[in-house]
Formats: sequence, C-alpha cells, structure tokens
Amino acid sequence: MSEERWSFTLEKLVNIFRSSKTSTPLPYPKPLEKFIKDTGMNLEVDIDPLMLKLMEDVAKGLNHFHKMGFFHRDLNPQNVVIVCGNKSMTTKIANFCTAERIGIKPKAPISNYGTGFQPREQIKNNNLRKLNGVVKTPETSSVDFFSFGCLLFYSLTLGEHPFGAPYGTKPEVIDSLICRSNLVLHHCRTPEAETLVSRLMKHTPHVRISITSALNFPLFWCFEKRLAYLKNVSEMMEQWGQSGQLIEAYLDFHSIEILGPALDWSTKIDPPIITYINDPNNPNLPSFYSSVRRLVRLIRNQHSHYAELPANIKVLYKGEVQGIEEYYRKIFPRLLIRAYEAVDLNIAKVNAEFGKYMINYHA
Repeated sequence: MSEERWSFTLEKLVNIFRSSKTSTPLPYPKPLEKFIKDTGMNLEVDIDPLMLKLMEDVAKGLNHFHKMGFFHRDLNPQNVVIVCGNKSMTTKIANFCTAERIGIKPKAPISNYGTGFQPREQIKNNNLRKLNGVVKTPETSSVDFFSFGCLLFYSLTLGEHPFGAPYGTKPEVIDSLICRSNLVLHHCRTPEAETLVSRLMKHTPHVRISITSALNFPLFWCFEKRLAYLKNVSEMMEQWGQSGQLIEAYLDFHSIEILGPALDWSTKIDPPIITYINDPNNPNLPSFYSSVRRLVRLIRNQHSHYAELPANIKVLYKGEVQGIEEYYRKIFPRLLIRAYEAVDLNIAKVNAEFGKYMINYHA
C-alpha cells in the first residue's frame, strides 16, 4: 500500500456517501467528520464535485505512473486510498505489487478472485493462468484505461457498475457481465461523464481513450474553460472555413438532441434574453432560433459583453460570469459534448485552420 498516511479507502468513502442518502447512514470516520465540519460540506450538493475532483487526482497519478513506463493492472476501489486533511482531501493509488513495465508481457496473475474492475482480456488471462499458466492476450496500459473508466462510473454514481450490476453484486458475477454484456450508462449524471466512461471502456483495447486524453476531456474542465471552448467553436463556425462548416453540420445533425424536438431554443431561454437579442425586422427568426450555431454565438456574445448586459439578464446568471455557463449547461446539457465531438472528429482540419484555438483542449 501507499507509504503515506491515509484515512480510508475509496470503497469505504463511496459506501459512506451512499448510505448518507438512506435512512441508515454509516458512521463517519473521524477524519471525514472533521473534514465535513471544517469545510462546511453540504452532502446534498457537494458530493458530486468532490468525487469528480478525487477521480481527477487518480487520473493524474495514473498518468504519471504510465509516463514512468509502468501500468498498474489492478485499479479498483480498494486500491485507491483517501488522504483526508482538515480542509483538503485527495486520493493516492496504492498496491503496486502486480504492476508491470509497459511492453513486457505480465507474468503475475492479479489475484485468485475477480474485482469487477478488469477488462475482459485481463479476466480471460487470469482464468488461463489458473488453468495452465499460459497467457494468450497481451496486456497493455489500456487495461488501466478500462479500470479507470469503471472506477470513474463507480465513484460518480456512488457504487453503481457500468455494466448494470446492482450495488453489492459479487465481483465474479460482474466479471461475467463484462465479458458478455454492453455498457449501461444511464445513471451517469452528465453527458460528459457518460461519453468519457464509454470511451475508456471499449471492449477493444487499442481504441480506448488514454489517461492523458481523459484528463483533457470536458468532464474535468472548469467553467472558464467550458466557456472559452464554446467561444472558440463559435469563432470557427463564423469564419466559415472548411472545418467550421463540418462542425456546424455535425451540430445540425444532432440538433434535436441538443435543442429538443421543437428545434427552437428561444422557447427554452428566459424571455428577457430573447427580448434583448431579438430583431423584430429579421424575417428569418424561425431559422435563427433553430440554429445551433446561433445558440453558440449567443453564449459567446453574452460572455464577451457581460459587463454591458442589463440587470434583468445578469440576475438570470446569478450576477456572475460563471452563471452564464451554468445557465446554458442546465438548459442544453448536451451542447458542449456535441461541440467537442464535432471538433474531435475533424481535428486534423481544425488544427490546420485554427490550431491556436484548440491547442489546450484536445490531447
């Protein structure tokens, strides 16, 4: 285990937070009790952002380990420990006894039992080792990508499993689901989480998204980065180069998902905003309000000219720039992830035309 002093495992923290939403909550360890008191943590609203921050810590640690030339091979909630201070909490990856150097065929089996957090190529190898010591499928660092995706889903849903196994299902049963079933991700709280988990947990190892790319994914972006990204996407579409046209076409293809079946974003936004931007002499208002490109431009303009907005609009944004991102994310939760996908699918053309815009977003 990690040599640093730690307070409890991720598994225990998830069980405690999950039980806090029931009529029989588990007792808090003293470090956690003090952390909640000293930070003023509200368990009704603050668990999700805390779990996301802890998962980002895990991703950073795993990314560092991979850059050193090793992969862990046994990432699961018992092997992630929590260091809980008075006003800070972080995670550490522990138990490196089964780790191997990248590029070397692993020899040691993970364990004599399933964990429920391993990809099927690893499960099959473990079973073969028990039978005759022969391994057919090479294991690469992509096993950690899969396990991290499973861990991410588990943490953000407080104990659920991305293959649909009920809470408390035995690991060996989960292993059988991993080998023969599809992902069940409807419990993900956000489209960004759902998309990232699905990319991390592809059955085919070489198509899984890397930990480096996961750290650059919108799920871990702050509000400033989210707004800046949408502003950049708007600029690309307005300049009408080839990549801008491709991005707009992708967003239009997903317009029902982004805007809703009515395909009219003006019906979802508060009237003061529509009144402020409305041009009664514009004969093309219906097509204007059905355009995802125009919606992204609205967000860009509201952000860029926030200081000039009237008070009745600023109050809708809670009187701060951060409120702009929160407002539109709540109304159009799939806008950012679809914009990200549109750029990602056309990243070569985007980099050729607008590399300066995307350099900090796509790894």
